[in-house]
Amino acid sequence: MSVQLDPALATVIVAAIGLLGSWFATRATRSGKAKEAALARAAEERADRDEQFAYMERSRDAAIEDADRARAERDRMRLERDDSEAHNAVLIQALIAVGQPVPSRTER
Repeated sequence: MSVQLDPALATVIVAAIGLLGSWFATRATRSGKAKEAALARAAEERADRDEQFAYMERSRDAAIEDADRARAERDRMRLERDDSEAHNAVLIQALIAVGQPVPSRTER
């Protein structure tokens, strides 16, 4: 016993199957695009974080260099002051040794 399928019904069934397939394909495409967009956003955020980290690292390095420069300058100034004070002490001792009066620091 064979069952005859009405051609109009067959056309409707094929069209419904095609429409359902198109709907699934559209959903998959949208889902794929959404995933791609999410991945692109995540990559941009990662690039931004990497850029911020690199900026902070450069800033930290610059601050360390500035601190080292300032420390070196303070050390140089301290050494110059110490040398000047030692030189003045030797001059004062020489003046005292030959009997010359030593001028006070306030008379300058």
